[in-house]
This record gives sequence, structure tokens and C-alpha cells, in this order.
Amino acid sequence: MALWRGRPGALAALDVGLIEDRWKVWDATEGRVLARSPTVRWAIRTPLCKSASLLRAALARNLPMPRVIRVALRPNDLASPAVLASINSTVEVLRRSRTISRYADLVQDGVPVRCPA
Repeated sequence: MALWRGRPGALAALDVGLIEDRWKVWDATEGRVLARSPTVRWAIRTPLCKSASLLRAALARNLPMPRVIRVALRPNDLASPAVLASINSTVEVLRRSRTISRYADLVQDGVPVRCPA
């Protein structure tokens, strides 16, 4: 469990803007959820993590998914040719029916805005 959970005021004092976990993005200042969505992510720390990552990404490419899906990468994930191919395939499939955006799109004129589900 993340140490900051339940303590958005502490993060606001540190001038942290947006916080995320596997299921949502929220405003650290107000604790307000800005987007609820699953995250497709990869990990290559162990062979089991890598295999599970490739499976999750394949499911995201082939099963009905919500309109908003986040893609999370770590720099070391790009060291694996299989994971890199999976990332490319996943982004290509997801972008066919979605608009690619950035976390900056959740903030308008310096004020966090809620993402439509």
C-alpha cells in the first residue's frame, strides 16, 4: 500500500499535483478523482512478471475495454524486444478507437478537470 494513501493533504503541502494508481488518477490537493480507468502496464523484473505483463496486454488488445485506458511504461521495460513489440501493438490497437492524451489534458488553466468515463 502506498504511504500517501489517505494523506492527500500531505502531498498537497509538497506541491504534488496529480496522483495515480492502477485504477484512477486524482487531484492531490482536493483528493478528487479525475479519471477512473484500468492501466495496461508491463514489468520485466522476473520471467513471471514479464509473462503476466504480456498476457494482460494481449487481453487489453482483444477484450472490450472502457473508453479511457492508461498505458504505463518504465524505461527498463523497453529493454525487452517482446515487451517493446507488445507495447507497440497495444498502443496501435487502443488508438484506433480512442484519443491519445496526456495527464496535462486533465488540467485546464491550472485547475484539474474530471475526465469523462
